[in-house]
Amino acid sequence: MSTLSESAVTDRGSLLDNLVPASDFTHGKAAQAFARVGVGNPVIVVKRSVPAAVIITPEEYRDYERLRQEREDARDLALAEERLARWDGDVSKLTSHDDLMDELGVTEEMLDEIPEVEFE
Repeated sequence: MSTLSESAVTDRGSLLDNLVPASDFTHGKAAQAFARVGVGNPVIVVKRSVPAAVIITPEEYRDYERLRQEREDARDLALAEERLARWDGDVSKLTSHDDLMDELGVTEEMLDEIPEVEFE
C-alpha cells in the first residue's frame, strides 16, 4: 500500500510524462501525443512552459459535460427553491409570456427567424 506522499510522487511523475510541447504538433509528432491519451491519462499541451490545453478521451469529455450540466442544473434548482421560499404567493407580481414579449418588443416572427442551434 502506498502512502500519500508516494502516491503524490507517482501522480506527479505520470503528470510530467503527459506534458507535450505545443511545438510537437507542428513537427509531425501529433500522432504520438494522441496515442498517449487514454481514460485517466490526459495529455497536457504546454506552450512556453504554461499549460495551454488538455487532450482527453471522448468518453471523459462526455462525463465532464454530463457533470458540468448536472452542476448547472443543481445551481438552477437551488436558485429556484430559494426564490420560491421568498415568494409571498402574490401572482400580481408575475409577468405572462405575452406581456414580457410586448415589454421587450419581441415578436414570435422575430423568434422564428433565429436559426436553430444544434447541441451535441
